[in-house]
Parts: sequence; C-alpha cells; structure tokens
Amino acid sequence: MYQLLETIRVEEGVLLRPELHAERMRESARVVNGVPLEVDEGELLRQAGAVTASTGTWKLRIVYDDCIRAIEAEPYRRPRIRSLRLVPGGGVRYPFKYADRSELDTLKSRRGPCDDVLIVERGFLTDTSFSNIALFDGNGWVTPAEPLLPGLMRRELLEAGRIRRKALTSSDLRPGCTVSLINAMNELGELTLPADSILTD
Repeated sequence: MYQLLETIRVEEGVLLRPELHAERMRESARVVNGVPLEVDEGELLRQAGAVTASTGTWKLRIVYDDCIRAIEAEPYRRPRIRSLRLVPGGGVRYPFKYADRSELDTLKSRRGPCDDVLIVERGFLTDTSFSNIALFDGNGWVTPAEPLLPGLMRRELLEAGRIRRKALTSSDLRPGCTVSLINAMNELGELTLPADSILTD
C-alpha cells in the first residue's frame, strides 16, 4: 500500500479549500490503493492542535493510505526561490502526491547553484520539484498543459478563468515574462521570479 501526502494551508486558524483537499485524498486513496478513506475536515484541524488558535499562516502536512497516519503542523515560511534550472525529467511520473518523493528529490539534486529545478518532459515545461507553474506571457497567465501533478491551486485558477492551459517550452521563457510558482501554500503571484532567471543550460 502506498503512502500519500496532502498539504493544506491554514490561515488564521481556518483550513483553506478543505473540501477540495478532502476530495483529492478520497480519490487518491481509491485510485492508488483501492480503498475508501474517511476524511473529516474538522477532525484534521482538531488533530493539528495549536493551529486552531494560532494567527498567521500554517502548513498542515497529512500522511495517509487507507487511513490518516500522521498530521504535522508548522508555521509556514515562504521559500526564497530566485533561480531555477531546467532539467530533463527522464520520464518521471508523479500523478498523485506520493509521500515518497525520491524521484523528484533526485531531479532537484541537479539544480546546481539554483534554488530549484523546472522539469522538462518531451521538450515541454511541467513543474518545479514542489509546485505547478504559471507564466505571464504578456496576454495573461498560462500554465503547462501537462503538468506532472495537476494541483488543486492550478485547478481552482483554471476553473476561475485566471489562467489557461498552453503547451510551454523553454522558448516561452522570454525576458520580461514572470513565472509564478503555485501550490496549496502559494497562490498566484505570491511566489514569483523573472523568466530570465531560469537557466536553460
């Protein structure tokens, strides 16, 4: 049985998007492990302890398979990502949020002096080691048509019409463009860097 991971943003003691996270957890447990999973959003927050009465932004990390195995909460500090290196994925697959991130960690280890990697599959941009991406191309925000992991923030932004899908290559990383790293902890525009800070060698 595979262990899976879910990360939820808690803002001023309130879980953000709990229904979407619970839906993904149930679906992932069903598809990956073939088991039903009971998820109670209130129980998640209760088990997180001090988060319920805390101010600021917290990161709730949940490990589960056929049931919830661990819940950890910690104050969230947004990472400083000032540069990325393009690396070939070599056929890496991460369609679900597995707790085992060894393949992604191996790719990240090839970042050199950069802060993280931007993974390329079959010539197309996908994700960083920890996030989906959106690129402002002068006409709006676009996101890779085929990410490694179709994240919940990406889904929400697509459904709201704030971003659109596009097959992106390194040639789209033109000077003047902005890249936003998006995931459950980082909304569109919260964690950005200029496209020309992405190394393509």
